[in-house]
Amino acid sequence: MTPFFSIIIPVYNVAPYLRECLDSVLAQTFAGWEAICVDDGSTDESYEILSEYAERDKRFRIVQQKNAGVSVARNTGIDLSIGEYVTFLDADDAYASKWLEMAHRYLSDTPVDMLRFRCTTWRPEACSTPIVGGETEVSRTFEDNSAVLAWGKLALILEGWCWSLFLKRGVLHENPECRFPVGMRVWEDNIFCLSLLPFLHSACQGGYAGYLYRQRPGSACCRRICDVDIHRFLFELNRLSVIGDIASDELPMVIFRWMVVWRRYRGAVDRVCENGVVDLLRKLVRARLFILGSLPVKWRPAFIVLLKTGSFMLLDILAAVDRMRSHRGNGLFGSESANG
Repeated sequence: MTPFFSIIIPVYNVAPYLRECLDSVLAQTFAGWEAICVDDGSTDESYEILSEYAERDKRFRIVQQKNAGVSVARNTGIDLSIGEYVTFLDADDAYASKWLEMAHRYLSDTPVDMLRFRCTTWRPEACSTPIVGGETEVSRTFEDNSAVLAWGKLALILEGWCWSLFLKRGVLHENPECRFPVGMRVWEDNIFCLSLLPFLHSACQGGYAGYLYRQRPGSACCRRICDVDIHRFLFELNRLSVIGDIASDELPMVIFRWMVVWRRYRGAVDRVCENGVVDLLRKLVRARLFILGSLPVKWRPAFIVLLKTGSFMLLDILAAVDRMRSHRGNGLFGSESANG
């Protein structure tokens, strides 16, 4: 029987978290799924754990490949998928038990090309049972490509998380352009999400926040970012011909938010990149691709100081204050218990 959902799980050295991830798939109240687990050359016990689960339940399909990065692993999963809809799960995250059931309910009522849900930020050490919301929220449906484009360019440039999406498999298999960009270290799923937009004739935004996003130092989203990463991101946006539409507003916020993450998790080796990042920001400002006026008011002085002096000190202080405020749910990045 053909599964309704193909879940693509890229796996690389995540043995401490993998069982919790796979158990959350087994716990789904909707049973019509396959899970394509692509082991990207793990050197820990990840493959042995995957094999154990595949023996237990044949809906788990295991693929091994030489280490090539998360984009290649996800692209492999897309090519092998047979479900009506394709979705993604990172191997250190998990699903709430009704994640697939809620998606099936939406898609049975409105069989759109793309359904987008929300997520709940999850720290198991602080809260073993996260509070998942949004079941009763009214969804928004976009019924033609122009409406999808107008919504998607705004929504997916800042929050382009592939694991929040359910995508009609035919769209992916019929359009080879809809793949993750190989070699990108960060923001690869933003680019993937934006690459989908020209091929979507309908989309739906739902409020259910049943994806449990584990926030932990050392994860891919906390990877240190340098000017090369920002250059590649801008190159990909330009290739997709969307940079002009978003440059005056959303693009500065994307770069700004990831700079804050970079400052938080950078290592000593990345300090040599600071001058390069400042030089790049100055070029973007001169080209009017980075508009300081598009940033929240309180952050603008930090960037003015940064551009004039090259000092990140004020930015770091404001970011530290904002992290403390985020624990109370009123920081720039929202509540740490729920995100979306």
